[in-house]
Amino acid sequence: MASHGLTIDSCIAFSNAELIDRLYATIEVVSDWNDDVSEALCFLTDEVIERFVPEEALAERTRSNLWADDLDAALHGLRRRQAARALRTPWDRPLDAGTPD
Repeated sequence: MASHGLTIDSCIAFSNAELIDRLYATIEVVSDWNDDVSEALCFLTDEVIERFVPEEALAERTRSNLWADDLDAALHGLRRRQAARALRTPWDRPLDAGTPD
């Protein structure tokens, strides 16, 4: 078993909150190695979580922002990104985007 101790079964058994916590903890380990990669992983992870489990994104923001001003700013950012996603249209990309040549 690898030093991280994860298996497919253990990952399946995690609740959404536990999975998110483990993901961010792993990204933090990566930051010791490469801050640019860590930052990119945070942006991508935040986006995936906000798109596919928005209720967990809200809960994670609430858990990680204990001060009212920080929480207000985090929730405002979350709402702003949700609005930006809602405004995104299929016409934002060329029709053949993502298709092989």
